[in-house]
Amino acid sequence: MTLQPIQTFVHFDPRDPAFLGLARAARRIAVLLGSSKVQASQEIRGCLDDLLGGVYALVFATKEQYAHRVSKPPEDDKILIRANQPAEGQARTDGKWCMLRGWKKSRRFWQPSASRSPWK
Repeated sequence: MTLQPIQTFVHFDPRDPAFLGLARAARRIAVLLGSSKVQASQEIRGCLDDLLGGVYALVFATKEQYAHRVSKPPEDDKILIRANQPAEGQARTDGKWCMLRGWKKSRRFWQPSASRSPWK
């Protein structure tokens, strides 16, 4: 007997204004992945896969109602700190930047970890 992999999904309405741009971006990526020029280039497919990972991250951020702080300018010194932390082998476990906790890297795409999914 062969067991089939279990797939879980977070559902959202692609017509909802909050998700509309992300759904359109994913659709465009899918169209590009179907083109013969993209199929002939492993590098382009890899870039589109990475871009699709960003779309997924934004879907989850939107689903979890991440609050974009438009009234507050970016704190450049904090951005540099956040960039250097993983470069030095450490990752934060608290705060807004930790919304992807419970994810694991599989190939080129981040997917929910079965043991730490924040949606269980």
